[in-house]
Amino acid sequence: MQEVRKDLVNRGEVDRYIRNSWKITEKGRRRLPDEGALPREVEVALPQIPPTPPTPDKLAGEIRSLLEKLVELARKGKEEKPLPNHDELVRIIKEMGELLGKSIEPVPQSQYRHDCVWKPNRWANPELVWEVCDKGVPEKDIVSLTWAANTWKAKGILAVFAEADFKKAQETIAQPQVYVMKAEDVVQLHWILKVGNVLALRAILSI
Repeated sequence: MQEVRKDLVNRGEVDRYIRNSWKITEKGRRRLPDEGALPREVEVALPQIPPTPPTPDKLAGEIRSLLEKLVELARKGKEEKPLPNHDELVRIIKEMGELLGKSIEPVPQSQYRHDCVWKPNRWANPELVWEVCDKGVPEKDIVSLTWAANTWKAKGILAVFAEADFKKAQETIAQPQVYVMKAEDVVQLHWILKVGNVLALRAILSI
C-alpha cells in the first residue's frame, strides 16, 4: 500500500503533504474515467492497524527474563554489601533505638553488660535489651537476656550470625520474653526504619 502511494506521489497524482489519507491532485483527477463522478477533493482514509499484542508465550518469556534480572541484582547486592561485624551491628541497633526516640544509655550497676538497651527515657528501666553473638557463646547471652526479662520485665533479642547458632538458640531459649533473630534480619529492620516506616518497626518489635 505504501509503495503504491509513494509511486502516485512521485507522479504528482497524490498530495505528499497529507498524512494518513490520500488526497488526489488535479493531475490525478485527470486520470479518473469520469471527471464528474468525484468531488474536487477526494480523501481516502487509511485504516489504522492496531498493534499486535504479544502472545502468551512471548509475554511469559519477558516476565521470566525480568525476574531473572531482579534475582541477579539482588544477588549482586548481597555480594556487594556483606553483613556487618559484631561492633557494626551493635552500632546499627543503637542507631535504630535513637531513631525511635529511645535512650540507649547503659543501666549503671547492672549485673550484666548488655550490648545495647532501649529505654523510654534515661531514668527508666530498659524495655528492650539486645545481645549480639558473633563467634561467641549464645548460651551466655541467653542467660543475660533471661536475667533482664526477669529483673526489668524487658523483652530480649539475641542477634546471631551463624545458622547453627540460630537453631541452637531456638532450642535453648525458655523465657517467652526472649527471642532470637538473624543478623541479616536486623539489618533489614534498620533499612525499614531508615526509609521512614517507624510504625511498621514498632509493630514488629511490639514497642
